[in-house]
Amino acid sequence: MKLPIKQILSKNRKLYQIVDAEGTLLIKDINDLSFALDICDKFNNCNMINKTEKALNLLSDEGYYVKNLWGVDDVMIGWECTKEQALEILDKTFDNEYVNETIFDIIGINAREMNLTSKENY
Repeated sequence: MKLPIKQILSKNRKLYQIVDAEGTLLIKDINDLSFALDICDKFNNCNMINKTEKALNLLSDEGYYVKNLWGVDDVMIGWECTKEQALEILDKTFDNEYVNETIFDIIGINAREMNLTSKENY
């Protein structure tokens, strides 16, 4: 019998939980995502775990910030356009000197608020 696995959730990207389609916790406190995926595969071939979650976990493990990502849906919700046009808009938005300077300025503000010492020439 296949259980309706909905997703594997991550708590602070350290411990994983397997949740069914109704939100019921099936298994908790799994240390390793690969092991969680293996368990999920045994339940129902893990068809509901999506590639995005796997990619986010991989990027997070490599030190990338993944809590604020933008996608074509963020554009298409407010504008009549194709996915290609939405992606072009996102490219132009984020490949922008003002946006990048602003992000680095805010990183600096937050680092100073935490009383961190800046590195030379930064």
